Amino acid sequence: MRATFGASAITQRLTLSDDGRTLHIDNEVDWRETEKFLKLAFPLDVFGDQVIVETQFGHHARPTHTNTSWDAARFEQHTQRWFVLGEPGFGVAFLNDSSYGFDATRVEHDGRIVQVARFSMPARAPVSRSAYRSGRAAHAIRARDRHG
Repeated sequence: MRATFGASAITQRLTLSDDGRTLHIDNEVDWRETEKFLKLAFPLDVFGDQVIVETQFGHHARPTHTNTSWDAARFEQHTQRWFVLGEPGFGVAFLNDSSYGFDATRVEHDGRIVQVARFSMPARAPVSRSAYRSGRAAHAIRARDRHG
């Protein structure tokens, strides 16, 4: 698939693993926007109150709700190679080839709770046109049951 927006373009190649549980997303991006951020959004019907995130020192759990002002202030978090959003008996693992920011938030939609997870890539350098760049980012989404 190829999409354009503004002066930028993204080409995505989507492939499904042989077992049908992993969707691989390969993105080729020609980013020419200023003061904008590119995010990939995945609406999910998974109700989990926390997300497990890999960091440089291991992994930890973060809430997906915004019950307090502290929770609301953590609208984007850093991840190394993966994070997992789950509920009892089912979950979704998000894998990437580098470290990105992401958020996993509850959104009310048609009377049900939807979890949205996003990957983000830098939009531009602070003072230079060197932000106009082409790049590649690879992600995978893997459905998980209680056995992995």
